[in-house]
Amino acid sequence: MTVIEAGAGEDRKRAPKKDWKKIVLERITPILNTFASKGVLTNLRKMFYNLFAKGVIGNTKSDYNSLSEQTKNARMNGIIPIDCFVDEVRDTFDINGYKDDREFESVDDYIDFAINYLRNVPDEYVESLPKWYKQKNYVEDWIEKGALYRPFVGYLGDIRQVRIALDRGYDSLGNMVVNVRRLRRVAREEPDKEIWIKYFGDLDPSGDDMDRDLLKRIESISAKLNVDEFLNARFQSGQTAEEVLAHYAEGDPRLADLDELLNAATREDDYKDSAGKMVYGRNTLLDKIRIRKSMIIGHYHSERFPHLVIVTKEQEQAGDIPAIGRPKIIHFERVAVTEDQILRYNLPEQPSDQNTLDKLKHDTRYESHVEKYGRLIAVEVDALDALYPAVLEEFVRKTVDDYYDPEIYKREIVEKYGSKKYKKGINKEVIKKLKALIKELEKRKEKDFKDTVL
Repeated sequence: MTVIEAGAGEDRKRAPKKDWKKIVLERITPILNTFASKGVLTNLRKMFYNLFAKGVIGNTKSDYNSLSEQTKNARMNGIIPIDCFVDEVRDTFDINGYKDDREFESVDDYIDFAINYLRNVPDEYVESLPKWYKQKNYVEDWIEKGALYRPFVGYLGDIRQVRIALDRGYDSLGNMVVNVRRLRRVAREEPDKEIWIKYFGDLDPSGDDMDRDLLKRIESISAKLNVDEFLNARFQSGQTAEEVLAHYAEGDPRLADLDELLNAATREDDYKDSAGKMVYGRNTLLDKIRIRKSMIIGHYHSERFPHLVIVTKEQEQAGDIPAIGRPKIIHFERVAVTEDQILRYNLPEQPSDQNTLDKLKHDTRYESHVEKYGRLIAVEVDALDALYPAVLEEFVRKTVDDYYDPEIYKREIVEKYGSKKYKKGINKEVIKKLKALIKELEKRKEKDFKDTVL
């Protein structure tokens, strides 16, 4: 809703009041039917962008709130399905395998399930093997919005496999540690694979800055973990990890200048240990030292203690790739939403209400954002999903299709483990183990059975 501020003594002119009953019946219902026919789940924000794109409502917080209230009433009154919108933020969890009464099954059903499982082992075994086994790439899709998770799953379908990481804005340290540990595990256990992070997030002062934040924190946290893991390692020479690292770092120019700065950091004497080593404070400096130590460790022990370096698509295109040491490169690309996509698909660049604009202008990243783009851009990735779902679907599928080689899967999995000969061998092995199990069961005596106690 657009509000025109009048001068002193004048009445304020407001946009005409919306006929929400008509909007629900003539606009919202057809959109819901279209989504339902395609098997696509939708949420309130996706509906909001659809209505805004059609000129039905404004890109304002007040119209969004009105849409929420009006559709809630329509759902409760049976005008539209009560469950037509999904909520990706809130969820219910069954703790410790909780089951309802309807899930009770008889002994016969339980045994039949186990027998059917064994009966299908030859085929099920092939399906259970990792689709990315011995592939040249490892890919993760990182998404800022939890609301995108279900659409992503739908876009990927039943065939494409990829790991999805939810960041929800500036990610927490706890979640980032989990993500970085996983990347480090892949770097160690599958060293021949190129690692790719495909990022989907908003483009606004904070959203654009999240790329920088993610890149910095991945490198920082990985360096911290790498140094800690190295310092806990044991060496055949009998030397301590500290002694080995000191030997590696001796005279290394990557640490010398930082050590001088650290020794000169007299302001934080209260944070130094008895040996004069600072253990707290000056976080930026300590972070640099950890990164450079990790760099040196990774140079000598790249397979066991890899030093991760994040490189953006833009850096790679410019040839700006680290040449020092032996780092494990993590390729990072913002897939959506980008400035080019905003222009190409005419996505709404800014919200219309002044309160939201004022909030964006008070963002500490506002000035650097405007300097970079020449104007304020505030576009949610949800807008692309709402207005051009086929485009987003193509982007998501390409994060798999462009990096997955079906010929490798065919050669390494299907031809080796999916042949009739191999399946017959599996069948014989199942029979052999079942015969052994039958003998074991027949030998059981009463003492082998015990009452279940709480």
